[in-house]
Amino acid sequence: MNKKNIVLILFVSAAIFTGGCKLAGILAAGPTKQYILPEYDLKPDLKEKIYIFVSQPAWIDTPVNIRQDIADKMKAYIKVSFKKDYVPENILTYEDAPFADTNSADLDPSGAAEKLGAKKMFYIEIQGLDIIRLSHQFGYYSAEMKIGALYYDITKDKKLWPAGSEYKVLKYDIECEKGAEKLGSRLATANAHCILRHFYKCKKNKFKIAEEAVDTDFSDW
Repeated sequence: MNKKNIVLILFVSAAIFTGGCKLAGILAAGPTKQYILPEYDLKPDLKEKIYIFVSQPAWIDTPVNIRQDIADKMKAYIKVSFKKDYVPENILTYEDAPFADTNSADLDPSGAAEKLGAKKMFYIEIQGLDIIRLSHQFGYYSAEMKIGALYYDITKDKKLWPAGSEYKVLKYDIECEKGAEKLGSRLATANAHCILRHFYKCKKNKFKIAEEAVDTDFSDW
């Protein structure tokens, strides 16, 4: 054993001695095995119907159906994240609402959920969306989006997530994407991840994503 290896062993041993069991556990686990625990465990709720409602104010006009994209990506992300626990017929969107007049589902999302037999609901509100066409010739776009989200028990009239605040505020910033549909899909995928990462044990190194505009100030929206 050379001198360099001996020094390294002594350094690690000293660090464990001074840092205690917590540091030893981190060194043993390694970065890829570290997880962030869920704020709310969605797994037990998947046995029953869950309604996904997306609210888009009339003043937000987009070149893509971002509302449907958000609902579809939420459903797809639940399928990928929970695999064996996923029951397709239990995850419903506002398009499943049995109303001839779709405005009824918009005016009373809880009522629509109950008519579908859902006891829980993801309520997602598009609070701001700015899509800019960067190039008319090549079809490049940029976008900023702000979302308010909560998870709600309809039967108990009780908010389950997030704890404390009225709703979870999420912000996204995409600097450049070719094609409006790809841009919408990317925004919706980012949103699905940033909501649902709080509902299962997520790997720490996958928790944050590039599209999340953590430090961007949207206070004037």
